[in-house]
Amino acid sequence: MTESTLPFGTALVTGGTRGLGRALVLRLARGGCATWTVARRRRGLGALEAVARTEQLPITAWQGDLTTRAAPARIARRLARDRVTLDLVIHNAGLLGPRVPLAQWSRRDFDAVMHANVMAPFDLTRRLLPRLPSDATIVFISSGVTTAVRTAWGAYQVSKVAMENLARTFAKEIGPDGPRVLIIDPGAMRTAMRHDAYPDEDPMSVPDPDTTAAAILGIAAERGHASGERLRA
Repeated sequence: MTESTLPFGTALVTGGTRGLGRALVLRLARGGCATWTVARRRRGLGALEAVARTEQLPITAWQGDLTTRAAPARIARRLARDRVTLDLVIHNAGLLGPRVPLAQWSRRDFDAVMHANVMAPFDLTRRLLPRLPSDATIVFISSGVTTAVRTAWGAYQVSKVAMENLARTFAKEIGPDGPRVLIIDPGAMRTAMRHDAYPDEDPMSVPDPDTTAAAILGIAAERGHASGERLRA
């Protein structure tokens, strides 16, 4: 599916200034979708806003740290204030944390990863649901670490397993008459997070984020996928 044929008029992508998130935001906006995003780093937001100005893209970018309790409420309030109705929500923002055994994690690092990867999607979803039309789609970006227990993936692995069950619970409770919930594993791709996890890997051996973003948006646009389904990009 090309950018011009995407069926979304409005979208929110968390973590939209780097890697996969940036690729998703640009693909959506270049297809004419009014796209909102939130990210922690001011520098990344500035770079994205510069592209939006140059290409005259419908992108609204806010600074917000989804590892904090206040961020989801602020995002929801701002969207409500602007009377935004979303066709697509993509929970993309995520935090990796240190690649060490769980016993070596600090409580602070563990809490930060769990908050960014589980609590923020939970809080944001519950706040946005009243403003989502019944044909909207909510995408939770997962990871291959949920399919088998691996060592030294710490809270990231724990959080992604929890996030998948969070998504399935939302899907079950929302039911067939409300927004659809999808879990998408993007697979390996050429991002800073991937480099942090696999510093010795040749980055050219894995797909670029834009290729993965195209696959994810194609899945989200396909109405044949059932709510609660887990899919691979």
